[in-house]
Amino acid sequence: MKQFISNLTLSRKFTLIGVLVLAMVAMPVWLVIRTAVATLSVARAEVAGIEPSGDMLTLIKLTQQHRGQSAMVLAGNDSIQAARQAKKSEVELAMSRAQQSVAGLAEPGLDERLAAIRREWQAVADAIGGKSITGPQSFARHTALIAKQLALLDDIVDSSTLAFDSEAGTHHMVSSVLDHLPRLNESLGQMRGVGATLLTRGEIMPEDRARITTTGATAQQHLDSARAAFDKAMDAEPAWRQALGGPVASAVAAAEAVLKLTDEQIVRAETPSLASADYFATMTKAIDTQLDLTATAFKV
Repeated sequence: MKQFISNLTLSRKFTLIGVLVLAMVAMPVWLVIRTAVATLSVARAEVAGIEPSGDMLTLIKLTQQHRGQSAMVLAGNDSIQAARQAKKSEVELAMSRAQQSVAGLAEPGLDERLAAIRREWQAVADAIGGKSITGPQSFARHTALIAKQLALLDDIVDSSTLAFDSEAGTHHMVSSVLDHLPRLNESLGQMRGVGATLLTRGEIMPEDRARITTTGATAQQHLDSARAAFDKAMDAEPAWRQALGGPVASAVAAAEAVLKLTDEQIVRAETPSLASADYFATMTKAIDTQLDLTATAFKV
């Protein structure tokens, strides 16, 4: 081998050295490129999941609001019938937008489930419009529909790999915004619907107090989990605290305030005196504060 190398011209010796160097660096370079391509692929998948996730959150929010308004209408409060009909149109528009953005994920199973959700929604809305359904039936069917919407949101997050982000800050942010906050809002939404119905009726039975107490406890658990996840996200990414610190504090305060209001005015009140429309509006404002936090977190 030494003799062979010695007999090479100077230019061929340099060529040989170049080949050897190339062979040495080729594998590390290939590994770096492969990692970069994989990272880019994951990032693109995560970005693709943002829009449909946001559209599903909007759909869930509007369905929850329609549930509460329907509960009051079916309990005898005809003054918000026009508002319920307007909300029905909003839900249908949000449903169309969600179907369009979910289709972009190219996951036929998700499309089929959302189409089934739309059919179930239409059946419930038609029953309410024709007053062929009772208040409790409407509430139960809305709640089951929202549970399916939340499950679909979970699968969108999984399909787009948002749930598997390896960076601590982003992981905890996704956990809070796309898991804990939606479930907190659902618990608050159930309290809004049940509480508004009870206040419209003007009578609260012991089983009603037990039911709303249980829902309030669930809301508190989701609130604590959301707050903890946001704290972990901001600890991992201190620069986020400036943008998120205030909205998180406002959202927590709003949720705690309506949990206290419900406990005082419904659970513990012997004779409820709070107007159902006022309770509904206060609960809606608290839920909207959670959604404001969601919007801020999406930007971050």
